[in-house]
Amino acid sequence: MVYKEEPPTPQIIRQRIIEACASIAPDVIRRASQSVIRRIQCCIDSNGHHFEHLL
Repeated sequence: MVYKEEPPTPQIIRQRIIEACASIAPDVIRRASQSVIRRIQCCIDSNGHHFEHLL
């Protein structure tokens, strides 16, 4: 989306990034945030060792 076509200026890159971020559904952001929190907690609970099997 941001680099679909080569942006001619940094300002256009910035605008495309803003538009791309605005198009992300709030539910997607919420679920991603919850996933990060869950993964951090698993990492803490496993004292930094392997934890993917706990997810």
